[in-house]
Amino acid sequence: MLPILLFIVYTASIYDELFNLIVLKELEQMLPLVIIPIMFLLGSTDKESTKQVALSAMVISLSIAGVVMIAESVLWFINSGSFLAFTYHELALPFNSGAIYMSFFILVTLLQINELTWFLVNKRVRNVVIVFFLMLLLMLASKLMIITGGILLTLKYYKNIRLSLKRRKVLIPIVVIMSLLLIIPLGIRLKKISNPDLDIVFADKYTYDSPLNGLNLRLIQLRMGVEILNDNNAWLFGVGIDKSQEVLNNKYIKYGIYTGYVGTEDTGYLGYNFHNQFMETLVRVGLLGTILLIVMIIALLFIPQEQRIVSNWVIIVIFMFFLTESVMERQQGIVYFCLIYSSYFPLISQSNR
Repeated sequence: MLPILLFIVYTASIYDELFNLIVLKELEQMLPLVIIPIMFLLGSTDKESTKQVALSAMVISLSIAGVVMIAESVLWFINSGSFLAFTYHELALPFNSGAIYMSFFILVTLLQINELTWFLVNKRVRNVVIVFFLMLLLMLASKLMIITGGILLTLKYYKNIRLSLKRRKVLIPIVVIMSLLLIIPLGIRLKKISNPDLDIVFADKYTYDSPLNGLNLRLIQLRMGVEILNDNNAWLFGVGIDKSQEVLNNKYIKYGIYTGYVGTEDTGYLGYNFHNQFMETLVRVGLLGTILLIVMIIALLFIPQEQRIVSNWVIIVIFMFFLTESVMERQQGIVYFCLIYSSYFPLISQSNR
């Protein structure tokens, strides 16, 4: 019922022009909140087969995607001579998904890859795939996913890591990864955000060459979100799903943040969302929708792990992901979240299957 209630709240946030094309597009994007839970409710699959199919699909598709991304980067590097072709958004460019989305999919797969039965049979293949995924995670250079992933993967696989170190089986993967890090200009990207310039967050005005990076831009957007809610007295019900991007664009213009050049395809930061799902939901539908969304995530933790296909580790990553991206404003984000949210099986015995 929770995702259906959230969809109702989104629908209720439309104060006028229900059949406006933009409004209908927004509602269509949110339909997975209704459709996917109903699909699971009416389905006849069981938890284990669902988990095995889902994990198999993730491992195979990410392996193929990784090969394609590296091949594309090699071609780009041959033409440009820039090692930046092997990192961040440039690496993820063939799938137009953004580095953090690809990093997220890789991380949640790594956190559950040892639950894939056929994958555990051949240790050599397993080790190659795991090292390949770790390499891709580092190359994509998403700060949040690398930090979060490093902590969670170490906690989850501590015993395995310790045992491998004793047997020295992990030395080769470590050497490979460290060698790649020497080649890939991850350090260049980290250097760019080493000075976050937090003083700029509360500036009265910005110029087109203001030194914005991923961190201070997100903080500026949070500041703008609070101002929008105060200006429109919209804390309770939000400004509406069809108005949120418009009012945010107006803030960009008001503060002089780079908005491109009139008459060209360069629109600067216009169209950039809040890069925080909780603030995005708060501005769009107010406190009621935001509380519903938070309750949805917390509710997953109270479902016994034997009844759901994802572990608590994945739920933590999802929560962190929501803090840095407006996940449900992209089709791949909301569909994946709804698949994870709906895939629990309270009737797990053979007689109830």
